[in-house]
Amino acid sequence: MSRILIVDDVELNRYIRGEILRQAGYESLHAATGAEALEKCITEKPDLVLLDIHLPDVNGFEVCRRIKTNPETASIIVMQISASAVELKDALTGLNGGAEDFLLEPIEPDLLVAKVRSLLRLRMVEERLRRSNEELSRFAFVASHDLQEPLRNVVTFAQMLDRDYRDRLDERGVGYLNFIINGGKRMNMLVRDLLEYSQISSTGDDANCKVDMSKIVDQTEDWFREKLAEANGKISCGHLPVIEGAEVRVSQLVRNLIDNAIKYRRPEVPLEIHVSARPVKREWVFTFSDNGKGFDPAFTEEIFGIFRRLNRSDVDGTGIGLAICRAVVESAGGRIWAEGRPGEGATFYFTWPIASEASGAGA
Repeated sequence: MSRILIVDDVELNRYIRGEILRQAGYESLHAATGAEALEKCITEKPDLVLLDIHLPDVNGFEVCRRIKTNPETASIIVMQISASAVELKDALTGLNGGAEDFLLEPIEPDLLVAKVRSLLRLRMVEERLRRSNEELSRFAFVASHDLQEPLRNVVTFAQMLDRDYRDRLDERGVGYLNFIINGGKRMNMLVRDLLEYSQISSTGDDANCKVDMSKIVDQTEDWFREKLAEANGKISCGHLPVIEGAEVRVSQLVRNLIDNAIKYRRPEVPLEIHVSARPVKREWVFTFSDNGKGFDPAFTEEIFGIFRRLNRSDVDGTGIGLAICRAVVESAGGRIWAEGRPGEGATFYFTWPIASEASGAGA
């Protein structure tokens, strides 16, 4: 039986709503103040909160914000109710503060029950999807982790055969051995990338800190120094900010975007990669542009799918790099997209929330 916490400083209102919900098959809990509501959200774990805006201690907007920013209570559905906060700005404040719905009194009993049922159905679907995603991520993690050791053994012993017995093999035998070694290395790369992707998808709880994007790009340039030299390439930067996020994930994001530009470069021209950022409302918009091979605009959405490589068998890679980028960006509350045309390079954009204490510029 679903449990509904009714928060209102008027006892009669609590009683009436409790009876309506009881007759509809729900269990009701009551709280008269914001502090009591917050405590019961932690101790009683209700499925949904009917939250009045005007309370004697903390207003309903603040109570909702605290519910949604506390990891222990963030999944609780909040339906805000008010008889006096009736303007559009009040509804926007409530919904932007995390509430799933905003109703004005007087409320028809049938409408209240229908709204509650609708939100609880949505919560059930989201919970099932979350569990399914967790199970898939856990499976991918375990499968990838357990595959690493036998793959290492295959590559290691194939390399030992190559070292100790190459002179006893004919040309065909040497070719077979090279296929084993190269195939094992590609498979090991695939398993490593899949493991990295599953970790991003399943954890999402890496500690956040201030991350200087200029330093991340510099570190990534050092990481790819040899590949950039081979491509006669260079990375230029505009004014990059300090953001708030998990540094290891941000590094993965930048590394995969630059690695993608290096892989899809045009051999006949020196590679040029430019990184910039600009603030737009409450988020940073980052741009990674290159002068490489580009891509058909028809595949704009597909390139972020896992194992998608646009049929470029001549390019090394596993088809997971851009999927990792999307997972990192979306886990931070941002979005990622790309623009490109064949032979004219590609530009990748992603957004990142601006944190007030971490919105300064990097060096």
